[in-house]
Amino acid sequence: MKKSKIEKVILFIAIYFLPFVTINAQNVTTKSTLVIKHPDMVLYLESDTNTMVSVQDLTYQNYLIINDKKKSVDRKKLKNPWFDDTYKGKFKEKYYTNTKKDKGHLTPFKATSYSKETAINSFSSYNQAPQDSDFNEHPWEQLEQHVLDSIGKYKKDCRILTGVIYNNNKPTYLPGSKIKIPIYYYKILTIGDIRYYWLGDNTPGLDDPISITTLDELNKLFIDNKMDLKISLNIK
Repeated sequence: MKKSKIEKVILFIAIYFLPFVTINAQNVTTKSTLVIKHPDMVLYLESDTNTMVSVQDLTYQNYLIINDKKKSVDRKKLKNPWFDDTYKGKFKEKYYTNTKKDKGHLTPFKATSYSKETAINSFSSYNQAPQDSDFNEHPWEQLEQHVLDSIGKYKKDCRILTGVIYNNNKPTYLPGSKIKIPIYYYKILTIGDIRYYWLGDNTPGLDDPISITTLDELNKLFIDNKMDLKISLNIK
């Protein structure tokens, strides 16, 4: 069977990166004090209250619930789930109209569907950022599923960081709003002593928007784009 592009990326990492892995966690450092704490998910915001990064701790036992249709939360039963979380005023549904941008989850709904509380919290206005619709609904969604599949493969608890990178040298916004549009999305999976890093280009019309990356490359992108953020390794 022909492998998908995302599967090829994961295979590449497994062959070339895993022998050198000794990492147990990823930590976020920022001067911004705008942090929203929900059960199993922490949201970090920029000082202007734009979304920055979501950190989720997902246990293997909760992963099993996610994959049990009788126990997991059905998204269709959540009516108008998006809510303006903690810091009010910036988020408005109307800003997304006719923009070809989705409210792109950082921590995805499915990864929180083991309980109604966590599922609802995934619709926080600060757990999303404007994401190109085709990018969100195809390659990025595939990546999110492969992350969950990896948890099933290794049968271990994990930490998942999902964030966005804005060009703060020359920011762009949804029309009529102060909601910045990211130039990149990224995802980091730490599971046991294994880590994965992915970078997704939020430019519309790309055939292959997702690539593998490294922590050094991500931190350099943060610096180059004036993001007040550093992600570091917690080594036991």
